[in-house]
Amino acid sequence: PMQRVFATASVPACECPALDLVGSMASILSGGQLRVLVAEDNKANQMVIRALLQAFDVTPVVVDNGRLAVEAWEASTFDIVLMDVQMPEMDGLSATRWIREREAATNRFPTPIVAVSANAMTHQVQEYLAAGMDGHIPKPLDIEQLAETLLRFGTAGGSTDTETHDVNGGRAFQPKRCSTKV
Repeated sequence: PMQRVFATASVPACECPALDLVGSMASILSGGQLRVLVAEDNKANQMVIRALLQAFDVTPVVVDNGRLAVEAWEASTFDIVLMDVQMPEMDGLSATRWIREREAATNRFPTPIVAVSANAMTHQVQEYLAAGMDGHIPKPLDIEQLAETLLRFGTAGGSTDTETHDVNGGRAFQPKRCSTKV
């Protein structure tokens, strides 16, 4: 008869600082849930970004295109929008321009909008900024860059003030680079 053999191995703790980001984000978000709108047409990318955000205890509103992003933005308030650039019906640049026009027309506080795109050449990122986006995260998504973006642009609890988040025992939050890509 065959026997099953179970072995245990001691696995060294990961020294990658990406894992520390989960704890840092959780401490920052305590007392208020970060409201994130994600506009992404690719279902696999939607699953990835949902999983990454859920690691930070963030449940995003996810829509399939720029038109739906505009509708969601009109219907609610978000701390940050993560906007794919190339989408059907309305692309991310057009959606961003529309949101910026509505913000100006209604004196609504500007919502940070960050481009999420594999197109990351300097002239492309400049185009995103010219359309009114506040930053860019390249695909494939890096958990550290996502955390840095949420810390930089997102405001926990709906605050409209620029906040400095003090974590890690009084030291400023400065994640180190790591190759944790999803």
